[in-house]
Amino acid sequence: MIVTIKQHPALATFLRRAFPAYRKHKAIVNTCETIALTGGYWDGGSRTTYFAATLEGQEVPLRYNTAPAHFNGNAPDRLVILEPGLVVLSAGTFCGKPATVGIHALPETLAQLGLTQE
Repeated sequence: MIVTIKQHPALATFLRRAFPAYRKHKAIVNTCETIALTGGYWDGGSRTTYFAATLEGQEVPLRYNTAPAHFNGNAPDRLVILEPGLVVLSAGTFCGKPATVGIHALPETLAQLGLTQE
């Protein structure tokens, strides 16, 4: 689901804290139980960065592979199991331009942010 950020003030606050330089008007919302943390390194002009926090505002540190395989970064992608109240945001650069933020959480957590599947 694609949402307009300014229509969801709680989401806008959450995004500003995670990615202060993010200026796009939309975000992609994904309801899921797990997320694989991939692409933390530059690859052809693209890179993904992750940020996780609870709805109460406590940041949750994420560790993921930041080196490509040809630089000894052949660790498998880290799989994060989402818990109630935990939100993982993904953003970064895609083909040299800012990527749209992805919001990954359980359905009940998204409902607390005012985001529901339509």
